[in-house]
Amino acid sequence: MNLNKKNYGEYFLGLDIGTDSVGYAVTDEHYKLMKYKGEPMWGSHLFDSASQCAERRGFRTARRRLNRRQMRVQLVDEIFAPEVLKIDQGFYIRKKESALYGEDRTDKDNLNLYFTKEEYKDRNYHSEYPTIHHLIYALMTEDKMFD
Repeated sequence: MNLNKKNYGEYFLGLDIGTDSVGYAVTDEHYKLMKYKGEPMWGSHLFDSASQCAERRGFRTARRRLNRRQMRVQLVDEIFAPEVLKIDQGFYIRKKESALYGEDRTDKDNLNLYFTKEEYKDRNYHSEYPTIHHLIYALMTEDKMFD
């Protein structure tokens, strides 16, 4: 847009700059709206409103919390691994593959995730302790060796 004194004489550019928009208008020295190629020279542009940091901070906090939890689980696994592997060589493999479908696991024939002995299988465990709360209650109240 070539606005110069030769073609248009004196002109004023008015701007309205807000937080979510910018408006503009071009007028002559008598404050009448000027035209360029037959179109009035005024308009506005709207922006997305600024967002607070809280939303991004929430995502960062959740990601850090998840990373710390994973690090704690990994540390516990490393501490207990020597003793656990003496009893059950496939425990950590089954733990890692616990979220997979049966046909996607390393041991496709064994559908038991937690218990592998013939006398006590996952089915026995789930019938004895339907929820984690049943297990916690039993651990607190019963005076016996569980594992």
